[in-house]
Amino acid sequence: MTPRGGLRRFFGNRCAAVAMVVCGLACSHGREFTSESGRFRVWMPDHPGEWSEPLVTARRTVYLSWYQAATRWAFGDQGVYMVATGVVIEPALDPEALLGEVKVSLARRLAVKGQGVAGESRAVALGKGRHGEEFDIEVFEGLGYRVRLLLVGPRLYALVVGGEAAKTDDGARFFASFECYE
Repeated sequence: MTPRGGLRRFFGNRCAAVAMVVCGLACSHGREFTSESGRFRVWMPDHPGEWSEPLVTARRTVYLSWYQAATRWAFGDQGVYMVATGVVIEPALDPEALLGEVKVSLARRLAVKGQGVAGESRAVALGKGRHGEEFDIEVFEGLGYRVRLLLVGPRLYALVVGGEAAKTDDGARFFASFECYE
């Protein structure tokens, strides 16, 4: 037997340091996640939670399946990684117009009290029959989301990285690892 608090004093700081290293290693490695129903695979920091929710745009409602994993680091940095996917029932004559509608609706959906401001879009090169764009949504000064929208045939994908993760190598890794299949 040790005196009361003896083990806590001995292991206290060491355990905290070991826990931070182990958590950091586990979180930074992440894993590949595959969704058969969503027809995609992507690297995520952890196994995602799943839910369904409609996204209402100016001209249509797209029923999306959402997949989300979050990280929280010992020093307060945190991030969220999301993929949303759904089939667009009413085909868009102009894919860029559809992506524009989704951009506005996602900015409202992801922001606090609908006050998100979507920045300028950057085109994403995807190949024949595929359309995409990337943009940032500012929620608070310097904090927000990086979003990549992809339209592959009738299927819409929204990749979202939020919080501090939007500016990290893991955020870039998330976007680069995404693969969809038809």
